[in-house]
Amino acid sequence: MRHSFRVLSLLLLPSVLAAQSPASVQRAVRSITPDDIKRRIGIIADDSMRGRDTPSPELEMVAVYIAGEFRRFGLKPGGDNGSFLQRYSLDRVQFVAESSTAFVHGGGDATLVYGRDFAFTDNMFDSGDYAGELVLLTGSMAAPTQMDTAALAGKMVVVTARVRNRADRQRLFSWRPAGLIIMSSLSDSLWTMSVERTNRAQLRDPSRKVGSLVVATVRSAALAPVLARLGADSTAVQQAAQAGAPLAVQALGGAQFQCKPGSGPSTTAQRRTSWASSRGVTRVSSANTSC
Repeated sequence: MRHSFRVLSLLLLPSVLAAQSPASVQRAVRSITPDDIKRRIGIIADDSMRGRDTPSPELEMVAVYIAGEFRRFGLKPGGDNGSFLQRYSLDRVQFVAESSTAFVHGGGDATLVYGRDFAFTDNMFDSGDYAGELVLLTGSMAAPTQMDTAALAGKMVVVTARVRNRADRQRLFSWRPAGLIIMSSLSDSLWTMSVERTNRAQLRDPSRKVGSLVVATVRSAALAPVLARLGADSTAVQQAAQAGAPLAVQALGGAQFQCKPGSGPSTTAQRRTSWASSRGVTRVSSANTSC
């Protein structure tokens, strides 16, 4: 639906601009036709472009095509070295399973194995040690907050409730925990698929600041026995969350959770390489030029 709306907006744009622009711009606008727009979309979104992954030869092909069109339209280049292309670096980040591990100590002691017991959910944090007192967040994310959220600051927070969307995730982040440990009840097959997906190399903008908050997903089968030894009934907590119970914090006897991405002697948890990709940029040099 969103894609269709964008295409419709592009098709309607010429008539909107023509009604509000000088004659020279109206002539340029009239040169933009629905068939021309659909043809260009067809070129860029063709199956042969294979999604234009970043980086990929297909992305380069599309960038060169767009640059050629800008040149043909008589636009003024605004890219690198007087060209229509501008290159930018991206980090390629991949977790190293053999050097990523997690521990619970000071009560309910356990060692969690990356891939089998837990996985990181994103790559927006640096390699290093992440540790803090373990606390349990009970209740439903849909319920109002009736607790002192300051009790979560700097803690490793076990989340048994379903994190439904980005708003839930941002709400958790706003309480400034040291880390989030999201309890997962995925089946074996779905868990395997999830780990394979997160283990793939992911791209990250090197100019974007990475956070100090680590987010990990831990399987219920691995975490429930740990919580039981710390006096928490994970099944009852999950049932309360499903019933819409208000959010509350439960201490876990001062136990500590520590995860060490990059704990090996000569490896790091994230492998980085820089890539360059392309995009067409331009400054319009004439009011009667269209693209």
